[in-house]
Amino acid sequence: MIVMHSTQEESGTKTIRVLSYNIHHGEGMDNRIDLRRIAEVIKSISPDLVSLQEVDYQLERTGGIDQAEELASLTGLNAAFGPAIIRPNGQYGNAILSRHPVVNVRNYPLPGAREPRAVLAADVDILFDKTEKMTFMFLATHLSLNEESRLRSVRFVEAVLPDPKMPALFVGDLNAKPESQTMDAFCKTWTNATENQVHITLPSKPTQIDFILFRPADRWRVMDTWAVDERMASDHCSLVADMELLPA
Repeated sequence: MIVMHSTQEESGTKTIRVLSYNIHHGEGMDNRIDLRRIAEVIKSISPDLVSLQEVDYQLERTGGIDQAEELASLTGLNAAFGPAIIRPNGQYGNAILSRHPVVNVRNYPLPGAREPRAVLAADVDILFDKTEKMTFMFLATHLSLNEESRLRSVRFVEAVLPDPKMPALFVGDLNAKPESQTMDAFCKTWTNATENQVHITLPSKPTQIDFILFRPADRWRVMDTWAVDERMASDHCSLVADMELLPA
C-alpha cells in the first residue's frame, strides 16, 4: 500500500537540496515523541526533497496518526509513504517529502533478515527557470542491519532502475559504514555524494550510515554536503547535499 498526498507545481533552480533523515518514529533522545520538533529540523534546512526513514502510519505507539501526512502539513511539503512492515493495526516504513510534484510512486520490498525492508521510488518533475522541466527518479530507503541482506538489496535496486541513463538519487539510512562491502557494491554504479568525507549521522557510534547516492555521474554535480548537528529530535543526525542536475 502506498499513501499519496497532494502535490503542487513550483518553480526551482538547478540546485536541488536533498535531505536524508531517520526520524526514529519521532521519538527523541529524551524519549519524547514530538513530530513538531522533527518538522522544525526539516524546515531549518529548506530542502527540496527529503528521504525519511522509520515513519509510522496509524500505529498505536505514535497516536494512530499518519506521520508522513502530519510532517507534510507541518513543513508545507508534499508527501508519499511506502511501508516496509504491515501490521493489523498500522504500518512502518519510508516516506518522501517534496517541494516539487512527485508522480509514478511505487514501493518495492527489499531483503531483510531481521525485519522486512523496502525502497520507495517516485519520479520528480522540476521546472527550471519556469521553462525547462527535468525529471529524475528519487528513491528513499532504509536497508537491513544484516550485511548479506544489504548486498542482496543492491541487485534489487539495480532491477528497479532499468535505464542507467535516467538521472536518479538513492537516499537513506543504508546501515553501512563508508568502507563497507555494501558501499563498495553500490558505488560500482552509483556515486557517493560524500565520497572521501565522513559526516557523523549516528552519534552513538559515532559514524556515518546515512548516504546520498546519485547516477549517472555526468548528470549531477555535488555543490555541498553536511550533517546537521542536532542530537535531540532523533537518534540520527540528518544528512544534506546540494546537488545540481545537469542537462543531458
